[in-house]
Amino acid sequence: MTITLVATDGAGNHSEPLVRTVTNDRSPPQLLLQAPTSGLITSASFIGVSGRASDTQSTVDVTVNGSSLPIGDNGRFEGNVHLEEGDNTLVVTARDALGNETSTSCHVTCDTTPPTLTLDPVEKEGWTGRRVRIPISGQVGELGCAITVNGNPVTITSRRFKTVVKLLTTKPVQEVTIEVTAADALGNTAHEQILVLHFKDKVRRGWSGELLPTGLVPARRDKAKVYLWKPPAGPPLELVYVPPGNFIMGVSDAINNTLFHRRSSPAHSHPMPQGYWIGRYEVTRAQYRAFCRTTRRAPPGLSNTYSDRHPATLVTQGDAAAFCTWAGGLRLPTEAQWEKAARGPNSSPDDFKYAWGNENPGPEDCVGAGPKSTLMPVDYRCKDISPYGAWHMTGNATERTSDLYEGQLYKRYAKGDFSPPTNKTGHFVSRGGHAAGGPQRLSVLFRSEQRPSQPNPVVGFRVVLLPAPPGPGRR
Repeated sequence: MTITLVATDGAGNHSEPLVRTVTNDRSPPQLLLQAPTSGLITSASFIGVSGRASDTQSTVDVTVNGSSLPIGDNGRFEGNVHLEEGDNTLVVTARDALGNETSTSCHVTCDTTPPTLTLDPVEKEGWTGRRVRIPISGQVGELGCAITVNGNPVTITSRRFKTVVKLLTTKPVQEVTIEVTAADALGNTAHEQILVLHFKDKVRRGWSGELLPTGLVPARRDKAKVYLWKPPAGPPLELVYVPPGNFIMGVSDAINNTLFHRRSSPAHSHPMPQGYWIGRYEVTRAQYRAFCRTTRRAPPGLSNTYSDRHPATLVTQGDAAAFCTWAGGLRLPTEAQWEKAARGPNSSPDDFKYAWGNENPGPEDCVGAGPKSTLMPVDYRCKDISPYGAWHMTGNATERTSDLYEGQLYKRYAKGDFSPPTNKTGHFVSRGGHAAGGPQRLSVLFRSEQRPSQPNPVVGFRVVLLPAPPGPGRR
């Protein structure tokens, strides 16, 4: 509308007319929401909002749930909005300069939850033969999912699926990972892995092709090829394989000094016709405590500063042997078994004075070489790992063996007499250094004498598993 104003004085004089135009705008802006469409379900955490807003009389601002969106001169607006998990209501409002506004809303569901995937039990250790067929089955928790097994699509019926994985191997044993993936319509995925052992022959063989005793299972731990032996209770024992073959036992007279002692010489070729499995680690407190619980023995009184993964010490010779029997056909190693496992297939009497070779230990190379003079967990990582993968045979805890202590044993062995060691004291030999023994005792060649009934806070033990009952050539 137009308003004209004229001023008149008492004499009848008139002013020039003052004309003003006033627009009465009560019309809200026009608003068109183009995206997203209401009812949309997405797995994205952000979603694009776009459309057009216009007003014939003034500029327009656009907001989504109170947050401004950029708008161009042509009236087009667009921007991204964060979505919460579940249902989201987006309210888009266009407001002109006079406060007139138009609103519209849409509902968007954000679903980032992976589908439920449940697999039926699968035999993991009994697959033998060059070619095997492994049945894989299970179910998903929602309709509309897609299933793949090792990348291959599988048909789903009423949320159930089943298929067969075919394996072929030319190796004595191979570890196979079967991966099952469920994906819903939005692309959310759930993954399950099945680890199975596939043996080429009907007779089970280990990583090196050796025949496996019943109950011994190949496995990988920290990428290392090991074997698991399950006692009646408690954590499983990890073993490593030591193949048959002679090795150089003892040290030459050339380095026969206070560090390696005359008791470890002379060097000689020692027959080892039979392979065996030896503990990757010393027996732990947790493993020994499980033995004490099931046999109702009093556990050794170790400080609470030691964890379940520390070596089991303060154990007598009889206790250690009883643990081996309880664990199912295990035994303590002989001196020769222990030394070969510690030094590897050495070709010289002066090779492998330590588990890693001949280089003198630095402060961090083994437990006892540096300022730490206390026992450490059996899986404390350092340089002290033997060529066959046995840990802490140079330091940490000294270890009991099954042999009686014979001071001149190596001299008799060097003459070809490999009969079992004897003595009049009934004392046994333990091998390796320990954390508190100082540098002179840190060697895989170190031999010490132990009373069988006397517990020692730095003496532990590890186990051996033989493939057959021991015979005359076992030593």
